[in-house]
Amino acid sequence: MSIRKPFAVLVVLFSLLFVTTGLYAASRPAFKPDIRALGMGGAYCAYGDTWGAFLYNPALLANTGFHLAVPDLQFGFDKTATDVLKFAKDNQERFENFENLSTQEKQDFLDDMTEFDDRWVTVYLGPSVGVTMNGFAFGVYDVARARFKLDRGIYEPRLFASVTTDIVYFAGHGRYLTDKLAVGANGKIISRRNSGLVHIKASDMESSKEIVDKAIDRLEKAKTGWGLDVGALYNLDSKTTLGASILDLLGTIDGGKTDIIMKLGIAYYLFPRLALAADLNDTFNRGGNHLLNKIYLGANASFEVFDLRLGYHKGYFSGGIGLNLFILGLDYTYYGEELGPAPTVDKQWNHLFRVRLGL
Repeated sequence: MSIRKPFAVLVVLFSLLFVTTGLYAASRPAFKPDIRALGMGGAYCAYGDTWGAFLYNPALLANTGFHLAVPDLQFGFDKTATDVLKFAKDNQERFENFENLSTQEKQDFLDDMTEFDDRWVTVYLGPSVGVTMNGFAFGVYDVARARFKLDRGIYEPRLFASVTTDIVYFAGHGRYLTDKLAVGANGKIISRRNSGLVHIKASDMESSKEIVDKAIDRLEKAKTGWGLDVGALYNLDSKTTLGASILDLLGTIDGGKTDIIMKLGIAYYLFPRLALAADLNDTFNRGGNHLLNKIYLGANASFEVFDLRLGYHKGYFSGGIGLNLFILGLDYTYYGEELGPAPTVDKQWNHLFRVRLGL
């Protein structure tokens, strides 16, 4: 087959992106990151045949075999979150009795809080249930995040908290148009809820569980939306695959257009059990980020019952391990990411775990 057909598909993908570029982007995507992808630095546009890979590129469904997740549970937190929650728990009495502390005791308390002052930390939960087979995928996933921030304040310390949750129902399909070219699409129906910002004064400080419960109680009525992802794969040869995808090419949440993300990727099988991958995210720099924030690099080594992964993710190291024990899958990934526009501006280190029951 000549190069014209895959080139034409890529032209169509880029053209679709430009058609939608003028639309106002007001809502963040309801995207669920995959733990194995993050172990590889997030380089999953041209590589991946596991449950969840098609969320990076729907065309990967053309290569995906039978997977049943009943359920697949991901949960994690950034490294600082445990320190912040431990500090709040250990100092609950000082929070509650702040007004009664002496001037020196107040100053000592505020000095102890300086390390965590005005820094958001996140706890994440992402369950999913679904199936992939014969190029099709059906299911539902949830992306829930609880965020906390300690603030020294002017008169007394405060804690801010918020909870957001996205429940996404999805259906996708990928297929080969030729022996080398595959295309795919993934449709989503989204239900989003947000607690808004919960402000808790030091004198009203409670346990972390009670704080989360209070934020959950304030979750607003669900905002509904939908989305459409498209993608393509092209097998250059038996070892090399090119990929391109546009996530949320079309879609809105509560009337606001979701952000569009264009991904380009390449995967190379150095050996049958060792794959290398690289992605370029946000190809047209719509987010205004440094180039090093948009390059994802990764490697995956597969063995009989476990996998090892290494990668470069948004300017920092990532790595993970997975155990595959027939119907039970266990995974862990440790990864860094840049929250600012360029590396070293605002780095964050994260722990992510997964427990999967299924095939």
